[in-house]
Amino acid sequence: MNKNEFLIELAKIGSCFLYDLDALSKHAQNLSKSNCKLFFACKANPLSSILHTLDSANIDFDIASEGELRQVLSLGISGSRIIMTGPAKPEGLIRLGLEHKISTFVIESPFQMQQLEKLVKEYRYQPNVLLRLQLQWEKEEYNILGGEKITPFGMDLKTVASLLSNLSLPFLGFHIFQWGNILSLERLRTIWEHTIQVCKTLRPAFQVLDVGGGLGIPYNLYEKPLPWEGVNALIAELKDVHSLPELWVEMGRYMTGPYGQYVTSVVDIKETYGRKILVLEGGINHLARPALISQPFPTRLLRESCADVAKFALHGPLCTSLDFMGYHMLPRDIQIGDCLSFQHVGAYGFTESIPFFLCHQLPGEAVIQNGSMHIVREPKPASSWLK
Repeated sequence: MNKNEFLIELAKIGSCFLYDLDALSKHAQNLSKSNCKLFFACKANPLSSILHTLDSANIDFDIASEGELRQVLSLGISGSRIIMTGPAKPEGLIRLGLEHKISTFVIESPFQMQQLEKLVKEYRYQPNVLLRLQLQWEKEEYNILGGEKITPFGMDLKTVASLLSNLSLPFLGFHIFQWGNILSLERLRTIWEHTIQVCKTLRPAFQVLDVGGGLGIPYNLYEKPLPWEGVNALIAELKDVHSLPELWVEMGRYMTGPYGQYVTSVVDIKETYGRKILVLEGGINHLARPALISQPFPTRLLRESCADVAKFALHGPLCTSLDFMGYHMLPRDIQIGDCLSFQHVGAYGFTESIPFFLCHQLPGEAVIQNGSMHIVREPKPASSWLK
């Protein structure tokens, strides 16, 4: 069976995600031959089989919650291959990280540093620290990761300088990450060059610069993919020019995004004031990204059609106008019961959604491994979580 046939089979049991682990494995193996140290940002997709695949490719892991940390640890991954990020680090999370000797804590506030310095005395283990900076940018657009806006991520330069003057834990370097889904090598160069220059003003020599993620993938036909060869060459160049011993990258969508699809079915078709509307079984309760940043996932009909295409507005089943999956050009002969596939959902798919609103069915998840499809979890009714 091919992927289309797998997706059609899945649609018979309800809306589902399908991840191609075979293709992901090849991609991760290629990325691992890099000029930087690679981490996978677990927030992008923490499914066990995804993490197993990346572990086999010697990719390390970035976690930002207790749930993510326990998920990674449950797979037998050593704490030495884990770094902890995130604006919220409750005491229990810090303790769990120290208990399992995770390698590095990314410090986002003076209080986080105080908590960590206090707790390391109990565990007799000193992890490395990176200090996260929040930079100010002029004449830049807003981004969901902050961009030029003031956010809870990281600290200003004055605060970081104060922490640097009185550090008691091993200091590796800096962490700066404010932009997402970048598709331009020149944009990356501009951001990373500025980042390096700012860090050098705080500490002329340091071991590590963690630039976070932000490497993008195209979501429409007019965007060109970001070539890994170019990114890797840029990393090597910046390390050489600026005498940087190590550069770390925390990939999310660039690692797993292209290797996931989501299938759902059409449950209603209508035309309102001249607008063609499809109502789908699943919407932002399964895929919230279109509502969050007004950029839909690429979508296609899963059967062959020779009909002309027309512009359709796609909506999910929720009782809110926010449940909008974007405008898409689809065959005019689309029918109730037809299946649609949303592509590039291997990152920021189900775990970024709002699945419990209105008590609709939770989507299933399946994987392709060694050429065969395996259902990881079948779609579940609301009764599976309503207590």
